[in-house]
Amino acid sequence: MWPSVALALRSTRGCGVQRLLWSGSVLDRRSASLREVPKDWLLSLGVQPDVEQGLSFTNLAASHSHCLVAYKTLPPALPVVKDGIDQEEHQVYPSGLYKVAAIGRNTFGELGLGFASQESTWGMVSSGFTGEGGIASLSTGLGSSWIVTIDGASKSLVHAFGNHTSGQLGLGGPSRPYALSQGGEPQLLLYSSPRSVDVTGASEGVHIRAISSGLDHTVILVDNGEGQQVRTCGINTDGQLGLPEHRISSPSLLAIPPSLFQPALPSLDDDPLVGVAAGGDTSIVWTQSGRVWGWGNSEYGQALVGGGAIDRIDVPTEATDALKQALAPGARVVDVKLGGSFVVILDDRGNVYTAGFGALGQGKEQLQSHRPVRILSQATSISAGLEQASAIVAGSPPSLFVWGLDSSAGRLSLGQRKPWPSYMIASRFTPDDIERRVYEPVEVTVLRKDWIGKGSILDVAHGRDAMFVLVEDGVEEVGRWASK
Repeated sequence: MWPSVALALRSTRGCGVQRLLWSGSVLDRRSASLREVPKDWLLSLGVQPDVEQGLSFTNLAASHSHCLVAYKTLPPALPVVKDGIDQEEHQVYPSGLYKVAAIGRNTFGELGLGFASQESTWGMVSSGFTGEGGIASLSTGLGSSWIVTIDGASKSLVHAFGNHTSGQLGLGGPSRPYALSQGGEPQLLLYSSPRSVDVTGASEGVHIRAISSGLDHTVILVDNGEGQQVRTCGINTDGQLGLPEHRISSPSLLAIPPSLFQPALPSLDDDPLVGVAAGGDTSIVWTQSGRVWGWGNSEYGQALVGGGAIDRIDVPTEATDALKQALAPGARVVDVKLGGSFVVILDDRGNVYTAGFGALGQGKEQLQSHRPVRILSQATSISAGLEQASAIVAGSPPSLFVWGLDSSAGRLSLGQRKPWPSYMIASRFTPDDIERRVYEPVEVTVLRKDWIGKGSILDVAHGRDAMFVLVEDGVEEVGRWASK
């Protein structure tokens, strides 16, 4: 157990400003409007000392199978008094520790609990990831999880767990569509606890600038101090790895040769890469100046290449010219998010654009668009799930707008709609009178009304069953989580 220290604390106003909200379905709980994650949820995971002394959530990630939530433990909120009367003894626990809670399906061990299970559950990711500098980022695919930590000032460490049957975790092994038993029979290859991923060929001081996961592949942006590399692993059946020599998959994180980028990437000094996006079976990268390369599946134009539908793009191909036709003159791309078959784009002027099929937010008559169309302005951030998306719009306080496919439990936090017949609940397509689609961006009014105050929206994560939103109410700058 942690060491016990006897301390006397004086009473002061609490500094709880951070709140983690959810809507939709979380295990057996349902809400069609954003509600606060209660302390009981974390207490049930066996982290009472962290909850009682204080913690601050730092990262969210969600996929169609599960969600990861990272937090950092904090020192006590109340200052120590050495001399005084009517003082109580309190146990003080170590602060500055980073931990990850996981919730959702655990069929492939993607929750990192040390075991796989058929039913949905929750728990704390087991030990196995290191990094004294904390957690830099999280990423989740369909049945796979990634944790990027910092060791010292600059070196990144990569950890993965879940389904590695087709190389999704980058842990190495032969390239094949599935794992084999000793008798040669197909079998799953699962890792239910974090494993260290070798970023092959990287020198000391490697830094992971960005990471993103699609359904069964992952893209990372690596800076090793001498240059940048885009590395990929997982399934390549639609060309999403950008490695045409690996027709089926790559079980290791391999760098895409610079010669395969069409045209060649600019130099690090001239125009460095700043972001990567993976979603469905598609991949995109972009530079500081807003140049964009896309590859993989683009049957609905979601890779942005050529302004039209292309079934398979095997190598990274520049899409900047096609984007310029949609963006305002002089605007540049600053962020991209990929859903299952659509793309969401944010430019430096706060405009949001969408293309592809599905969660476009372009209106009821426009479910498919090969070219980006503007749907929002004054946005500061974008997020996307497999079938839904959102944007944070500037304001005092800011607003959250959502669109795409809602769930029967109300994961978009727009309130409970008309009940659906049981045979329709699992259907992706429904008649208009029992519609689940949100065709245009709609504000989640309960967020601004009940939860933000004068604060801000820190992060949004879209899963299959639920949406998670991290906010601060603006009372103080501590960022300490407070919940009932």
